[in-house]
Amino acid sequence: EEGGRPNPYPPVLPGGKVQLCVPLIAGETITGALLLESTIPDSFNLMTAEHIQALAEHANTAITNAQLFAQLGEANEKRIEFMRIVAHELNNPMTSIKGFAEFLLSGRFGTLNERQQDFLTTISRNTVRVQQLVSDLRDFAAQERGALAMKIEAVDFNEVVLESIRPQQRAFADKEQKLVLNIPEDLPKVRGDFNRLIQVMINLVSNANKYTPKGGTVTLTAAPTENIWDTDGAPMVVHCRVNDTGIGMSAEDLKKLFTPYWRSENPEARKQQGTGLGMSLTRGLVEAQGGKIWVESEISSGTTFNITIPLATEDEKVGA
Repeated sequence: EEGGRPNPYPPVLPGGKVQLCVPLIAGETITGALLLESTIPDSFNLMTAEHIQALAEHANTAITNAQLFAQLGEANEKRIEFMRIVAHELNNPMTSIKGFAEFLLSGRFGTLNERQQDFLTTISRNTVRVQQLVSDLRDFAAQERGALAMKIEAVDFNEVVLESIRPQQRAFADKEQKLVLNIPEDLPKVRGDFNRLIQVMINLVSNANKYTPKGGTVTLTAAPTENIWDTDGAPMVVHCRVNDTGIGMSAEDLKKLFTPYWRSENPEARKQQGTGLGMSLTRGLVEAQGGKIWVESEISSGTTFNITIPLATEDEKVGA
């Protein structure tokens, strides 16, 4: 009690004489209260209350946004974890299915007729497609968590290109496409992860193959050059271009190309299967290795993907 009367405001501040309590309101809901105390009597008046109320409104907006951001972060973590679990659970059965299909195709359980071979070949081909989806999901989840494994060293980019196009020769032959390589043999070594660079180039070359009509041409060029695209990056890079004579992309598509899960509304592009993760992953892989990626394209005029990869340092070349 104070002066013989009950004190309805228990002080939080030792020696506090007066309090001012302002509600924090979001819409029609009171989300909290802002409590001010002072050891000086009559510190608060109507003008002070109005000023504090204005501050409380700004504070409440900041608090609400922070809470929403925290909820969004939690939801994103759950989404990433779900992707990781799905990728893990799909990987084992797909590996088994593919293995058994190839075992049967080998003829070890007897000769297969043509129709049986066709069925098993289709099964094997589709398991490869699902395995690629699983790989994309796993890598994307790791990329989102900042846990994508990298082994940075001096890398022979010519070897990267050869390893990238070797498994795609059949796809180019099936569409009677021409694959042209304009890459000097004495190209200096780059600084990156050998397997991740192969992954990048496979994505770019397979993308060119898919969206280029039968009889078209895909051209790969690479050359060392000054890094004019990123003043904060490595001073010297290898600039690689993957150019195709395909269906091209609209200006609107170019803006959304690297967005996860996005797929073009272009009917010609929709004919090709995909998850919409490939280009997002590719950008993440390139940037994680200190490079840049950008695209030039117009509808019906083909597409050119550009990437830069830092040149290896002398120490990295020696270590390699």
